[in-house]
Amino acid sequence: MHYNTEIIGKVIESERKKLGFSQERLGKKLRVVGKQISNYERGKTLPPIDVLFKMCDIFNCELGYLLGERDYSKGTKIKTLISEETGLNIETLEIIKTITGTEHSCINWGYESEKYRRVLNKLLISTEFIDFVKALGDMEDVYAAKKKTQQPLEKLCKELGSELFDVACKHTGSCAEELESLNLTAEEINAINLFDKAQDECYSLYLKNEYDIKVCKYSVQEALTLLINRLYSDE
Repeated sequence: MHYNTEIIGKVIESERKKLGFSQERLGKKLRVVGKQISNYERGKTLPPIDVLFKMCDIFNCELGYLLGERDYSKGTKIKTLISEETGLNIETLEIIKTITGTEHSCINWGYESEKYRRVLNKLLISTEFIDFVKALGDMEDVYAAKKKTQQPLEKLCKELGSELFDVACKHTGSCAEELESLNLTAEEINAINLFDKAQDECYSLYLKNEYDIKVCKYSVQEALTLLINRLYSDE
C-alpha cells in the first residue's frame, strides 16, 4: 500500500504539538535527531516502522492513524467507528471515557467507574432523557432565530444603499416638523419612514424571540425535572 508522506507528516506534527513537545524533545524520546523529526513532519521521508511504533506509544494511538488510514481517522479504529456511527466528535468520546474509565485521569481516579457507568446507562436509556434532549434542540432553534431579529433592517440597508440608510438611521424617530426643517429630499424622507417601519418589525421579532426563549427555558427545566424524577423515583 502506498502512503502519503505529507499526510503522515501532518499527523505527526499535530500529535507532537498536542503533547507540547518540541521537535528536539520528540527526537530524544525516539532516539533520532530533531532535524529528522522535521523531515518526517514535512513529508520528506517516511519514518521507519520501528520509529512509527514508538510514536504510537508516545501519542497513544494506533499505527493506522499515523499512516492516515481512514478507518483510524479519530486515533483508533474503535473510536473512528463509534464517531462515524453516532456523529459524536472525538472530544465527546473522551468525556464519556473520563466518566466511565478506570484510569487515574478519570473521575475520582477511576475508583468509582462502575457507579458512573451505571448512572450514565440509566440516563441514556430513559425516555425522559430523549425528551430532555429534544427540549434542548428546541432551545438551539430559538437561539439561532435570535440572529434573524435584525433581518428587516439588514434587508432595508441592501435596498436603500449604505448612504441613504445612514441618513435614515440618523434621523429616525424625528417628528414631521424636525424633518421639514432639515430640507431633506422626498427620497430621504421615504427612507426614514421605511427605517422606522423596519425598526418596529425588528422590535416585534425581538419580543417574540424573548418570549420563545422563556417558554423553551421552562420546557427544558420541566424536562429535566421529569428526568430526575424518573431516574430516582421511589417506585
